[in-house]
Amino acid sequence: MTAIVLPTPERDLDAATDAVLALVHDHARRVDGVKVSLLDAAREVRLRERLPDGVRLYTGGDVDYPTLIAGGSHALLGIFDPIAPAAAAALQALDAGDPARFAAGIG
Repeated sequence: MTAIVLPTPERDLDAATDAVLALVHDHARRVDGVKVSLLDAAREVRLRERLPDGVRLYTGGDVDYPTLIAGGSHALLGIFDPIAPAAAAALQALDAGDPARFAAGIG
């Protein structure tokens, strides 16, 4: 796994997003996903929507992760470590098409 870390002051966040997306699009066949922790759910959703087909967005946001995961992001969160069994059950509920059980278990 290769990590790309770019400076992200607010004025540079759009440029950093465009740079990451250009790299991902250029190498989409070799990229499984992009992990971000933007602390801005709307910005993360916009990023996810711009990824090429087959490239996942892994959320690292500890605040909005239930909404982001339910909306299509994948989880790569340290917060899941101590609650792994409950998190696994909630994610299985989401995979099974039961968003209410997901929300009850993860929210």
